[in-house]
Amino acid sequence: MRSSVRVIIYVDDANDEVPVFTQQQYNRLGLRETAGIGTSVIAVRATDPDTGDGGAVSYALVSGSDRKFEVDVSTGLITTVDYLDYETKTTYLMNVSATDQAPPFHRGFCTVYVTLLNELDEAVAFFSAGYEASLRENIATGTEVVQVQAQSADNLNQLTYRFDPDTSPAALALFKIDSVTGRITVTGLLDRERGDMYTLTVVADDGGPKKDSTVVSITILDENDNSPEFDITSDTSVDIAENTPMGRKVAVVLGRDRDAGLNGLVNFTLVAGNMEDVFKIKTVNNTYGEVYVNAPLDRESVDRYLLKVRAIDNGSPPRHSDHSLTVNILDVNDNAPVIESQRGYNVSISELPTETSVPTAMLFYYITAGNQDLTFRMDRVTGEMVTRPAPPDRERQQEYRLTVTVEDDGTPPLSTSTTIYVRIVDENDNAPEFPEEEYVTVLSEGPDTVGATIATVTAIDPDEGLNGTLRYAIARGNLMQTFHINSITGRITAVKELDFEISNGHYTLVVTATDQCPNPALRLTSSTTVLVNVLDTNDETPTFPRAYEGPFVVTEGQPGPRVWTLRARDEDSGLNGKVEYSITGGDHQNEFMISPVEGELRVRKDVELDRETTAFYNITVTARDLGTPSRNSSVVVGVQVRDINDNDPVLLNLPYNTSVSEGASIHTSVARVQARDADSGPNALLTYNITAGNQGGAFYINDTTGVVQVNRPLDRERVDEYRLTITVKDNPENPRIARRDSDLLVITILDENDNRPIFTRTSYRAEITENSAAGSTYAGSTVTVLNGPVLAEDKDIGTNSVVKYRLLGTRVDLFTVDANTGVIYVRQGARLDREAFQEPRVELFLVGEDIGGLNSSVPLTVTILDQNDNPPVFSPSSFSVRLPENSPTGVVVTQLSATDADSGSNGWLTYRMESGAQDRFVVDPQSGAVLVGDTTLDREERGSYRLVVMATDRGTPPLSGTATLTVILDDVNDSRPRFTEPFTIINVNESTPPGVVVATLTAEDPDLHPRLEYYIISVEAKDDGNNPVDGLQESFGIDLHTGAVFVRNPLNRELVATFEIIVSVHDNASEVIDKSTSVPNAKLTINVLDVNDNAPRFRPFGVSNFTEKILEGAQPGTTLLSVSAVDPDKGPNGQVIYQLLHLPRGGYVRLEDSSTGKIVANKTVDFEQVQWLNFTIRAQDHGTPPRMAELPVYLRIVDVNDNNPVFLQPSYQEPVFENVNLDTTIVRVKATDADSGLFADIEYSLVDGEGKFAIKPSTGEIYIISPLDRETKDHYTLTAVARDNPGGSSNNRRENSVQVLVTVLDINDYRPHFTERVFNTSVFENEPSGTSVITVRAIDLDEGENGAVLYSMLGPHSDAFYLDPNAGLVRSRRKLLSSERFNLTVVATDQGRPPLWGTADLIITVIDVNDNRPVFVRPANGTIIHISETGAGNRDWENFNIDAMSGVIITTVKLDREKQALLSHGNLPYQKLTVPEHSSPGTVVGNITRAVDADEGSNAIVYYFIAAGNSDGNFGLSLDGELKVYKDLDREEIPVYSIIIKASSNKSWTPPRGHRALRPKTLDLAHDPSLLEVRIELEDINDQKPHFLKAEYTAGVAANAKVGSELIKVVAVDNDIGNNSIVKYYIVTIRYFQSLSNGSEDVGSIFIIGETDGIIRTYDLFTAFNPGYFQLEILASDFAGHSATANVNIYILRDDQRVKIVFNEIPDLVRKNQEEFINLLSNITGAIVNIDDIQFHVDKKGRVNYAQTDMLIHVVNNQTNTILDVERVIQMIDENKEQLRNLFRTYNVVDVQPAVSQKLPGDLTSLQVCKAGTSRNPDC
Repeated sequence: MRSSVRVIIYVDDANDEVPVFTQQQYNRLGLRETAGIGTSVIAVRATDPDTGDGGAVSYALVSGSDRKFEVDVSTGLITTVDYLDYETKTTYLMNVSATDQAPPFHRGFCTVYVTLLNELDEAVAFFSAGYEASLRENIATGTEVVQVQAQSADNLNQLTYRFDPDTSPAALALFKIDSVTGRITVTGLLDRERGDMYTLTVVADDGGPKKDSTVVSITILDENDNSPEFDITSDTSVDIAENTPMGRKVAVVLGRDRDAGLNGLVNFTLVAGNMEDVFKIKTVNNTYGEVYVNAPLDRESVDRYLLKVRAIDNGSPPRHSDHSLTVNILDVNDNAPVIESQRGYNVSISELPTETSVPTAMLFYYITAGNQDLTFRMDRVTGEMVTRPAPPDRERQQEYRLTVTVEDDGTPPLSTSTTIYVRIVDENDNAPEFPEEEYVTVLSEGPDTVGATIATVTAIDPDEGLNGTLRYAIARGNLMQTFHINSITGRITAVKELDFEISNGHYTLVVTATDQCPNPALRLTSSTTVLVNVLDTNDETPTFPRAYEGPFVVTEGQPGPRVWTLRARDEDSGLNGKVEYSITGGDHQNEFMISPVEGELRVRKDVELDRETTAFYNITVTARDLGTPSRNSSVVVGVQVRDINDNDPVLLNLPYNTSVSEGASIHTSVARVQARDADSGPNALLTYNITAGNQGGAFYINDTTGVVQVNRPLDRERVDEYRLTITVKDNPENPRIARRDSDLLVITILDENDNRPIFTRTSYRAEITENSAAGSTYAGSTVTVLNGPVLAEDKDIGTNSVVKYRLLGTRVDLFTVDANTGVIYVRQGARLDREAFQEPRVELFLVGEDIGGLNSSVPLTVTILDQNDNPPVFSPSSFSVRLPENSPTGVVVTQLSATDADSGSNGWLTYRMESGAQDRFVVDPQSGAVLVGDTTLDREERGSYRLVVMATDRGTPPLSGTATLTVILDDVNDSRPRFTEPFTIINVNESTPPGVVVATLTAEDPDLHPRLEYYIISVEAKDDGNNPVDGLQESFGIDLHTGAVFVRNPLNRELVATFEIIVSVHDNASEVIDKSTSVPNAKLTINVLDVNDNAPRFRPFGVSNFTEKILEGAQPGTTLLSVSAVDPDKGPNGQVIYQLLHLPRGGYVRLEDSSTGKIVANKTVDFEQVQWLNFTIRAQDHGTPPRMAELPVYLRIVDVNDNNPVFLQPSYQEPVFENVNLDTTIVRVKATDADSGLFADIEYSLVDGEGKFAIKPSTGEIYIISPLDRETKDHYTLTAVARDNPGGSSNNRRENSVQVLVTVLDINDYRPHFTERVFNTSVFENEPSGTSVITVRAIDLDEGENGAVLYSMLGPHSDAFYLDPNAGLVRSRRKLLSSERFNLTVVATDQGRPPLWGTADLIITVIDVNDNRPVFVRPANGTIIHISETGAGNRDWENFNIDAMSGVIITTVKLDREKQALLSHGNLPYQKLTVPEHSSPGTVVGNITRAVDADEGSNAIVYYFIAAGNSDGNFGLSLDGELKVYKDLDREEIPVYSIIIKASSNKSWTPPRGHRALRPKTLDLAHDPSLLEVRIELEDINDQKPHFLKAEYTAGVAANAKVGSELIKVVAVDNDIGNNSIVKYYIVTIRYFQSLSNGSEDVGSIFIIGETDGIIRTYDLFTAFNPGYFQLEILASDFAGHSATANVNIYILRDDQRVKIVFNEIPDLVRKNQEEFINLLSNITGAIVNIDDIQFHVDKKGRVNYAQTDMLIHVVNNQTNTILDVERVIQMIDENKEQLRNLFRTYNVVDVQPAVSQKLPGDLTSLQVCKAGTSRNPDC
């Protein structure tokens, strides 16, 4: 039995499906960019087969929307949420997700591609908000004015331009605009007089709703096209009397010109009828012409003037018009008397007083001209003319031209004039005059002077004839008739030889000049002086006493030692006898110098002689006098150089390397060291030492032979090398000055074999790549040791250390090792294959072994590395795919894949595009996916691509494989159609009938199957004025399919000149809406042809002639006139050419070009020859038949400014004194101009007045504007410029210039100035009288006598010298003494009036020479010695007798030096010398000259030596007693030096050698008269700076202290002496520190300090200051500026802060010990103790105890700088009572108590004060 049941199983859905979009990509093409917000774009849809929430889908935009779109989450409808803009972005590629609503929320994706359609929604914008242009009136039509430009971001349609309809009709009539290009051109006649400014509003339109406009402002510039016009109010006829005075205005005309600027300015001239320029006309305000009388009128000659007045404007060329003016002359009585002699009268009179009569007549007579100096007078009635009492002077004026006027007594009186010529006869009334008071010349004496011209004197006599003829003569001074003068020419010549000795250096000739008056008694004579200075000649040669001097010994190594002083004599005088010395030979290294004046030969101060370089010198010294030519002689000086130890010994064979076996025995010789020393004697003896590197004393060296030997057994393993420093020293006898040299001796220790090799590593790791080549000859066969290199070291050296290598192990068949280098190679024949090894490594052993068989081993592990030997492989390697051409960027084209058999990085692959992509495709380098690149695909550009993709592994080197992918693009109709010719212009005859095709427009589309249709967008008709013509849009039609344009309605040229047709083409098959229309559209311009029916018309229309003014002198080619004619016809019918007819003779004008109408000059026109050029111009078109028009042309020639101003003089010269006052006129320049009017007016200027001169523009007067200084500049060359036409334009002014030379004359305003402020010189005491000492020179920049300097000398003993007043040469008058020193003043005085002078100091030092030998003093009885007073102190006076009245001392006995060497009369027993401290070494201290020698001859020569007192070598003494400083001496260390001088006849004396105990006896000054003590006192110089005795001072000031209270004295000491030690004190800063606030501040001068005593005093009150203290910085300074500073702390204290210490001593003793007491008290208490006062003791009852003293003190805590209270002070004393007890006893302190006490305690202190000997206290 069975039964069944139905089981229904419900399967619950699981969300395991992913939502899937119906399309992977949705496209919405051509979405309008103007679509509003909320516009639906496209709906996407996804499905999910799951149920429930798992099948419910929600949509979301993942990316690409740029916040412009949103998607409905439930419906998938995408809408816009923001405004779109094609110009900002044209396409959007968005990713949309679909997500189910159940976990795990699966998502699917699609892309949405949206393209925008471009629309006319962007505003048109002009490039500029406004345009400006300027045009000249009358410019030709068609001239371009400006081009306006606009743009539209849409760029869909062609922009068109038009004028705004609201533009003024006047502007629209004159201009038109090209609708396509925006060019604005002229269409009408521009006339500035009708309008000078036009404003055009231009509109730009692209067919869209947003247009733009701009404003074009056009300014019309004036052309001179209007002639002046005379006003009807102008005078046409006037009547004037014939006696109308010149300059009176007689008529006025008024003229105006409608032009602007210069073209409208009117000037007036008289062009006809003005005979003899009787009238002149002046232009006023360029409007009025005022006619004036310019010359006397005479009705009897001319009774009427018909004047033509011309009004001329200032244009270029100028225009004019004429006006007639009649002037009638009215008669007056004007007949004058008649002179009988019409040619005048001639009279001669003497320049002496006389009377002369001239013919007379009735009437009245006057001298009216020529008698400016009133020399003559005339009788008014008789006509008699006589000279006045002052006679005429012929030299001032030789002839007079007098104008005599005769006047009747009529009413009005009439007159006439005649001329009287008066000549003045000469009289001898002027003496000759020499221009120079003195003539000076200089000649050298000798025979060459015979025949020489000395001077030519010239005198001037203003008389004439014989009265002015001069004869010259030498009146006196012609010694021995040496000179002759030419009596006529004044030339003086020497007829005999000039002689310096006869003339005493100069001849003074008096020369006369006498005139040759016929009457000898009346002859006049003048004289001048001729000074002939004669110079001495050089004829003596300087001579040395000997030809050879020396040799002199000089120690080497000393800077600048003296050798010898040479003297040469020259018998000449002056410079000829002055000798200068120089070294001329033997000093090849320039090591010596000689003083040119003194002749002292010495080694240069910066040179030290070197004996080793040169041991002996022969120096040639030449003495040369200062004559011209100079003379000279020479001497040879021998110099021998003494050796010093100045050369180091030199090791010759070191450094040196040597070796020795470590088994060498002791004393084995290793090396020998050699050295030498360039010195000689003991300085060249050498010793050797080992001074370093001798470890353990292994070696020693023989000190004399230099042999190095082994000193102990050697061990190479311990020390393998010794670096011995060998030192050699010289001069073993004197080690203190020994010199040395050191160098290295390197000794290497030789080895024995006793060490086995040791590897540097305990094991080695190596690797090699599989397939490496075998054998050692290939680099690739070498095994790389990672921790290598392989190295076994053997401590032995040489062959004992050589290690051989070998391998051990199971796989030695694969590898081998180089026995010498340890390099491991693949064995020959072995092949490494990493894949053949289970573990790719080999284990071996390395063995190292030396030559003795000693060895060691280490393990070696070799790893086999993989090699990249498998390339990647594509499968398949070639295939193709198809792709729509509009595929967006990022779309996957296909997926490529390759494989590589290698592993690791050798099998890792990367992909790249090898070729063919052209940036259109890219490949993902990791996955191999090929994608569309960033560049848009376009089938029309290219239909397919052959891509080569390469896969590369990462091996080294990498291997690669390639695959070929062909991508074929499928067409999408996405290309815009375009016209082949967007712009077409054709001409159509206006008679063309409708239906005729006039043009065919062709378009093309690169898509495969386009459907093109043609449409006319617009037709715009325009007339000749470029004005639109309405109602003609249907004039043309177009074939929809072919683009053929045909005439639809008849054409009319009179209405329309051009048609502009815009044609568009559409592709109806386009899949992209915004690319279906052509951009840009085509533009067809149709010009309607015309018939010639218009004649040319000249512009401006209606003109009847052309009239212009042109300037004379216009060059050929200059434009004279430009005319323009227009023809409204088109083409040849409207083209105009020009001809000139009826040309005047001369060929002055021509047409530059027949097509332009420009008339130019053919030849230069001269106003004086031609005033008018009249002819006819014709304008003719090219029509058939041609049409023409003619107009007359009138060209008026205008005169120009063509003459330069001319100065009256070619140049001007004017002298002026340098002290001339400012504003003084120094010269006046004058120029004239042949032109007239403004062109003849002259304005003056200076090119450069150099800040000194200026010129008055109107008068030409040059004047001073700043002070002159001849010494700065003595002349000025100025350039004065004269310019005509003042106020005129610069290009219409002419100029000329002239040089003005201003010479600045000198005044005495410069004081003589010496070339040096102080002249220092020296002279030897043995120089003879008359020796030249020095030449002083002063400079005076003045000239002439103002600059001539005379010298004089002032000062004590100035009579010892003579100063040449002219040359400044100082000579001695007598022999000088070495003890003399002269401080003189030289004065230089010029010869000005008044004279000026300058001074300088002259210091002459007399140099001592060794000219006194020791003299044996042996006076005879009766010898008289004059002394001032007697001496006392010894018995020497008994040998002399002195006269009581005269003081004359007479010897009474015969003196004997051997008995007594010194007779003392109060002289010091020592010689005192002084020298400034810190004098440089070599400074002369003085001379030792006291010794005399009683002997004679050579035995009497005394030599000086330092016997004692110079152990430090501070001084040096020459044999002749000159003492010099050798070292730097400091007076503050040792103020006085005492040395003992020995005087000896023995030149080689040396101090005795012996025990020190014997030396005082040997140098006994009391018993040895040949000894002298010399004390050298050092003179102080200011070299020390002050220093305070304490670094810090403290004091106290009471709060109630009075101003001026003394507080403390600071003391600074300067160790200098005299004025150098004077110290002055200053307060630098004062700072106040408050105790309570710890603050501080700078305060003013509340304290002052005594500048000299250092006492600080109060200078203010202190009640306002809180408790604290002042810190003062005190400066101490000497006169040289050396300074030091110290701090002073002054504490503000109250009376209750003072402690009183009572002493049982008087105040003077307490003050004496106060410093010591206070210091001890401070040390014991550890505080600062300051004394406030010391006074007599006052007890508690106010009684004064004169036996005791109170010392008031206050105590300061040195840590806090606060004053301690009295209680604390007493407490401190208690705490230190044990230490203070002895102190108080010592200084007799009897009590310590508060200075002020409110209540007196019974016991002030526990310290019981003891008074010595009186206290009962047991503690005392």
